[in-house]
Order: sequence, then structure tokens, then C-alpha cells
Amino acid sequence: FELLLADPLQFFPIEVSVEDINDHSPVFPDERVTFKILETSDPGSRFPVEAAQDPDVGSNDIQAYSILPENEFFTVSYQTQSESEMHVDLVLQKPLDREGQPEVDFTLVAADGGSPPTTGTTQIHIIVLDVNDNAPIFTQKVFIGHVLENAPEGSVVLRVVANDADDGINGDITYEITQSGGHTYSDFTLDPKSGEIRVMKSLDFETMQKYELSLRAVDGGGLSAMCKVVVEVMDVNDNAPEIVVSSFNSPIPENAAPGTVVALFDVRDQDSGVNGEISCALEEQLPFSLRPAFKNYYELVTVSALDREKTARYSVIVTAADAGSPRLSSSRTFTVDISDVNDNAPVFNQTS
Repeated sequence: FELLLADPLQFFPIEVSVEDINDHSPVFPDERVTFKILETSDPGSRFPVEAAQDPDVGSNDIQAYSILPENEFFTVSYQTQSESEMHVDLVLQKPLDREGQPEVDFTLVAADGGSPPTTGTTQIHIIVLDVNDNAPIFTQKVFIGHVLENAPEGSVVLRVVANDADDGINGDITYEITQSGGHTYSDFTLDPKSGEIRVMKSLDFETMQKYELSLRAVDGGGLSAMCKVVVEVMDVNDNAPEIVVSSFNSPIPENAAPGTVVALFDVRDQDSGVNGEISCALEEQLPFSLRPAFKNYYELVTVSALDREKTARYSVIVTAADAGSPRLSSSRTFTVDISDVNDNAPVFNQTS
């Protein structure tokens, strides 16, 4: 400014000092800032944030930054680079864990030194990026399945399940059957995605009652876990009893005493449980009966006097039946010839 005097005409310079008042609030360039940070980032890592701006000067300019609400993962660090510029960093305080907390949100506050002070804010959104730091985990150490021996090809026996806490490809699991005892069991097939185990071909309880398989679950990052699978084959009544003859005596004399052993045989059934429980019987009421010997052995014995002159040959049918459902049976025919003894004197056909 200049002061003008009327007489004589002179000018006098006057300096006027304009004092700043706190009539502006800090303003961040963006209302929301997003960071993508690996969960393996080391504590102490710094992530720069574009500083807020305030046209005011001196003590009315931005003086401090803070985080609201305070959190365990980040603090804010700031330092003045020049009279009008400040450098601001978010500083990681402890390791992140995407599986525990995949996102972190808080408010970054810039405060000036006015009286009263004014503030500006921006929202900070932290996305925790996954790394493959978790191996798959099976829900069970041992999976047990049961399948009927006559189950059709393609039948599902069981499904194994493994979980992986990682995200994306790191959490994608594939399953595979590994060799156990030097053999790969080709009777079953495993769906690498679903974990379903299916029957590949006909099973036979009498040949193999139990299968033990080792399975591996592998995630997209190459980490893996193992489990054991036990498949128990359930018996069905698909075998009829067998009658195996050890000895057979024929002919026998007609004067053989009751209790004379005609035949010795045993009965067998490859099935188990009730499917293998056997009972034996004679189909007709003849002068013979069955007598248990030992274990599954039976004796065919006479029970009454024989008479060749009345019956010279008997056809004795022995039937063995199991207790399965439906019941299966088999039969064996013993042809017993009766030999003559001199038990009859000559008889004239007329007395005179």
C-alpha cells in the first residue's frame, strides 16, 4: 500500500502484514485408498500414502496424522520434507494372516494445528493377498467304506474330503491314489476333483475281504497331505454249499446192524456269517439217517434192519442248505446197494 499526501505531492510506502486464519481443512486426494499386501510381508514394511493438502500455512497447516480406530496391524509414520510437503507411510506392525483376517479397514486422519483444529480423512482398505502357506488337511486320518461284493461297476464306495485354508489356486485340491506295499489297487477308481472312490470291476469277498489304499491330497501350490482308506467287502450269498465225500461203502450186507456207517462227508460254504451256516437233511424217510461227526462232517448211517429181498437198492439224497437270503442249496445222491446174506431157507411152493 502507499499513502498519498496532498501538499506537497508525495508517496510513502506502508507494509501491511496479512495473518493467516484456520479457514481450511486438510483434504486427501482420494476418499478411499486400497492396498493389496501379501500375507507374508515382513513387519516394518512401509506403504506410502499420498499426503493430505491444506492451503493454510504455519501452525494452521497439517501437523499430525493418526489412525482411527487403532489396530494391531498398522501405524502411521509421517515426516516433513519441505515447508509445504509431508511424507506419510503406513507401517506394518505384525504379520498378516489372510486366513484369519482377509481384509483390514480403518480411517487415516490428518489434523492441522489451528485453534480449534480441523481434520480431513480418507478410508484405508487393506486386501490381504494369499500365499500358499497352508497344506491340505483331511477331515479324517482313516476313511472306512463298505461295499457289497456284487456292487455294480461305478458304484460309489465313499468320498474322501480334505480342506485347504488358502485361497484361489492355492486352495484347489486334487486327489490321487498312491501305491501301498508296492501295489496299486486297480479294483477302484478315484475322482481327482470330488474325492469319490468307485468300484472299477467285480469284487469277490472270497478272494479279498479288505482293501487298504493310501491317498494324497495336493493343493495348487504343491503342498500335500496323506490319508488311509480301508474298503471292507461285504459278503453276499453267492456260493452254494458243497458236499465232499470222504468215504462211501456200497454194497452193505442186509444184516448190517443199525448204526452202520455207509458214508462220511463234509459240507463247505465259501460265504461267511449266516451265508455260510449249513444244515443237512435227507429228502426221504428211509432206513438211514445223518449223524454229526466233527466240525462240518456228517455220517450217513443205517437206523433199522435191512432186507434185500424187499429192497435191493436205495437212492439216498442228502441236501445241504445255507442260511442266507435267498437260501442256496446243493444235493448229493448216494446209491446204496444191499448185498444178500443166507437168511432164508428154501421153501417149496406147495407142501405135497
